[in-house]
Amino acid sequence: MMNNDLPNIAKEYKRTIAGRFMLVEGAKLKDKLSGEDFLVTKKMDGIMLVVFVRDGEVSAYTSHGNAVPGKLPCLQELKHIVNQGGINNMTLGAELYATIRDSGRERVCDVAKAIAHPEMHDKLHIAPFDIIDIALHCSDAFTDQRKRTVITWEHQDSADRQTQFDGRADRTGQLQHCAFVTLSSVIPAEQRFLMMNERKLRSLNANVEANQHADDAGFDMLNKYGTKVALEYLHDNPEKEVYFADDGHDTFRGREDEAAFITKFMRTLGLLKCSEQKEILDDVMHRYTELIRYLDEIGENDLRPNVLPLNATLLSRTVFKNGKRNSASVFGNDAMLDEVEVDVLNKPLTSGQIKAILPTLTSTDVLLEQIKNHGKQKVANIRAYYTQLQRDAARQLHDLRNLGGHYTPSHLAQLEERANNIDMMNAQITKVETQTGLLCELLNKFTNGQAVGIPMALTADGEIEDNRLVDYVSTGLFLGFKVVGSKTTRSSIKAVFAVNDGRCRLDIPLTEESKLMTIYNQTHLGVMRQRLSKVTLDTWDSLLSNSTRERVYIVTGNLLSGIAYAKEFGKNVGNRKLRQLAMNKGRGHLVTYTDDMGRVKNGYMLSRMFRPTDIQLYAPKS
Repeated sequence: MMNNDLPNIAKEYKRTIAGRFMLVEGAKLKDKLSGEDFLVTKKMDGIMLVVFVRDGEVSAYTSHGNAVPGKLPCLQELKHIVNQGGINNMTLGAELYATIRDSGRERVCDVAKAIAHPEMHDKLHIAPFDIIDIALHCSDAFTDQRKRTVITWEHQDSADRQTQFDGRADRTGQLQHCAFVTLSSVIPAEQRFLMMNERKLRSLNANVEANQHADDAGFDMLNKYGTKVALEYLHDNPEKEVYFADDGHDTFRGREDEAAFITKFMRTLGLLKCSEQKEILDDVMHRYTELIRYLDEIGENDLRPNVLPLNATLLSRTVFKNGKRNSASVFGNDAMLDEVEVDVLNKPLTSGQIKAILPTLTSTDVLLEQIKNHGKQKVANIRAYYTQLQRDAARQLHDLRNLGGHYTPSHLAQLEERANNIDMMNAQITKVETQTGLLCELLNKFTNGQAVGIPMALTADGEIEDNRLVDYVSTGLFLGFKVVGSKTTRSSIKAVFAVNDGRCRLDIPLTEESKLMTIYNQTHLGVMRQRLSKVTLDTWDSLLSNSTRERVYIVTGNLLSGIAYAKEFGKNVGNRKLRQLAMNKGRGHLVTYTDDMGRVKNGYMLSRMFRPTDIQLYAPKS
């Protein structure tokens, strides 16, 4: 702690802690305080101090941040006492008072008088009343050098704050590292929350220790992808929405805040029965795992950069985005556009490999039957839940009316609504039936073995209509559906496509409906009909490319400026379709890659649709 921080600490303690002290009359102690045993000390009439012991030296400041003379006998006596006890670091709340009167109690005005007259300094005394913090580490200063244990009642809400908290106890120079014990219940929601925080700590340690595998165990769901799967779960399970509603009807408001939504979702889980917590958590975490696996496969997981052995050869380098001239900061540098030749890391599936996959997939007819049965079961569960709710409310109403007494009208109104109103039940049943119908409709969009057109930038509304741009679309085959797990939900069902490019195989969950519709729409456009007419499983191998190298474009240099610039592509394009195309050209992902000299570099790999001429066409104008 720097000395120039101490006055501010003293002022902050007064503002946040001491300023909230209140006067309580002796006769009202039991009304104001809970418990049975109390420690009582005499209140001295003086001025409040915050006393700092730092590395064995003692200093004190008033609540206004003013320093108290360090040579006061009372401060020196305190220094002697704490040094004898082996305490080198401590912060105390204390009262500085003076005993210069022959009779009567001390007065606050006496303190200033005693400080002003050196011959009266021995009349000044310190009465500690609060230990703000104290260092009791395993060190040479203490006779007791046993291993210390830190018992934590509540985990901090972020990894960096938890690391700071742990660092207060686990200090440099100690003889033994502390043991840390976090108390928790067996409630599934709390256990999962602790697991995610532990994973964050391991990830933080990986950054510090350069250990790439420190975060392999467990996973962190408190991010935008966690929010995505939580919303999808509630969409697929309307009967569960009542648990996560602000007013019984609407799921958490303000869900545009990704972090806030998933955090509130996890905390609300702790209010449910343990069996329900486990059921929901198992489903949501399964969805999350599958989503991350899918994003990793298509290279769109932006929680961490991809590491690619590209063996990249630089062909040309031009300025992508001009920086600030004569800037002394690296953030003022140019963002460069590197045209590089790289290894093709993945080759499309052969017809033989496709034939080996087909038996592992589920037919559309079987899935349709499972989904319909699953929908019927959901409807039955909703009816059973509300029937029981109505029975319980009716019984409570009956008991209240028979017992008599006074009850608030609002309480009675709530019970009457539960007992008589079935609107919410019918709304949830309608939602389940609608979702089941839409899911069945989506399954019928593709047939096994169907030739399809798959845009290189597979985004919502990203189909290519212009014949001149047809090279931005790859051909593919729809192979069937894959079911992950025992439940037939949108997230567990994946549409499987073979693709004639580096993506090889796409397993797209039905939750990505917009991407599936893009493939569906692209397939049925006129620009694709003749091309797809030649694509079958029998002709597939003849359409495959044998190239082992390809050209790509990677932004290097000032990545922050370059990424921001790329994400602005198409901003000023008026036509909706052209704007979407331009946005797709500016899309990319962070990569760590190797070049042909064995060096590891960082960059932002642009979409394979990108061409250097697109900068003049679609980049924002300064």
